[in-house]
Amino acid sequence: MNKLPGTITTIQQSGAILLVDADVNGQVFSALLIESTSRPEWLQIGNTVDLVFKETEVSLAKNLSGQISLRNRMPSVILKIEKGELLSQVFLKLMSSLYQFIIR
Repeated sequence: MNKLPGTITTIQQSGAILLVDADVNGQVFSALLIESTSRPEWLQIGNTVDLVFKETEVSLAKNLSGQISLRNRMPSVILKIEKGELLSQVFLKLMSSLYQFIIR
């Protein structure tokens, strides 16, 4: 599982649906959460959270010009690709930090 450490910056709520923004080193990511109408204790602005995403939900693109609707974009540089028979490991530099993601 891939994850990025972030800080909750905004929370919008309509009934049981929440749109949560989190900052990861200056890059803002959004997540849509379906909860009960009462907000969990950990879900507060300023709290540290891990943004977790499945490797099968990652798209890599060069010079993306809006032809694909993707809410969360991670401008990054590919440092290395290790190709395997079924999986490849892609090492990305996101902002000033190094994160390793495994994609299929």
